[in-house]
Amino acid sequence: MASNQELLLGVGGFGVVTLSTDKDDDKYLVAHKEIKNFDNHLFTREINSFRALDRYGFVKMIRYQDDIDHGHPAYIDMDFIPGGDLSQLLNAEASQANIPLFDITQKMIIAYGTARSLKIMHDNHFIHRDIKPDNILLDHKLRPYLTDFGLSRKIAPTQQQVTNVGTLNYMSPEILAGQNNVTNKSDVHMFGMLLYEMFNNEFPYVGLSDHAIIHNIIHGILPEIKKPSLIDDLFKKCCQLSPENRPDFEEVANEIIKIVNSSNVVSQTTFMKYKKFYDKQATLIGDDIPRCGTINFLRQAADNDIPFALYKYGTMLQNGYIVEKDESLGKEYIRRAIMLLKLEEEETTDEDYSEEDGIDIE
Repeated sequence: MASNQELLLGVGGFGVVTLSTDKDDDKYLVAHKEIKNFDNHLFTREINSFRALDRYGFVKMIRYQDDIDHGHPAYIDMDFIPGGDLSQLLNAEASQANIPLFDITQKMIIAYGTARSLKIMHDNHFIHRDIKPDNILLDHKLRPYLTDFGLSRKIAPTQQQVTNVGTLNYMSPEILAGQNNVTNKSDVHMFGMLLYEMFNNEFPYVGLSDHAIIHNIIHGILPEIKKPSLIDDLFKKCCQLSPENRPDFEEVANEIIKIVNSSNVVSQTTFMKYKKFYDKQATLIGDDIPRCGTINFLRQAADNDIPFALYKYGTMLQNGYIVEKDESLGKEYIRRAIMLLKLEEEETTDEDYSEEDGIDIE
């Protein structure tokens, strides 16, 4: 019989994230985030973000529990996104892994879908404040979903700024200059750095000290483009020193379409198929949005050679977590993940596919 035990997804200062079946409908999988250090203000802010952004392109909240006064831990159940996060794919690519689905066309799809979702976020007066590969989850076809709303903030339409936060290498000049001036254009700067990392396959300002990174960002010195690509001009536009000179996300999305249409290396048919899919899904809200978290989609992600899915599905098979136990098949999936990442088998653990230090994989 299949086991209903939970599978570790992430450990950090926030608590623990595990994979389990949905308690109300076991055909679905959820990422169960149990909060260790409960902060009512931060928890409420995250819940409100989930509620307001219950749209396609965002990780969906299924339920939450905040009744800690009666001995129950606070938690959030989220739809499980089976492809892991973008940073894992970029790391795999850096290891020379051959993941056929993760080509330049798919990178343009990820960039476009992320820009469209950020436009929705800004239209609803939210600023993400921590855009980076770790916070972009991917489904079985490597379509993007925004996550980690713990730092996101809602602002009034007339409000110009919120508190300064983010990931250093991605931070905008106005934040690091101490202007306490995080606007939606600060998200655009972070998105530009995301483009840089996706297409250069290198962390922005890699190898520099924190002091040097801060100096370069404040003075508008962008990281060196080591692999010229079709998004270089868009990267530079998004990372303009002055926030007023940066495009908004509607302009970014339209620019990506123009780049695709003028390119001879991107599959325009595949890209436009995704665009039409996004357009249709964008009309849906709430329970009308299809869920990603199923065993079938996780298996499809594994069969598409997505390392996170290969390892997680293999571990589930090997141990009989949620699915029927099949040690032999489970080992084959895990071996495939190891081969793709060129890892030593004896050194590979579940933590290679989990996040720590407060950043979770839903």
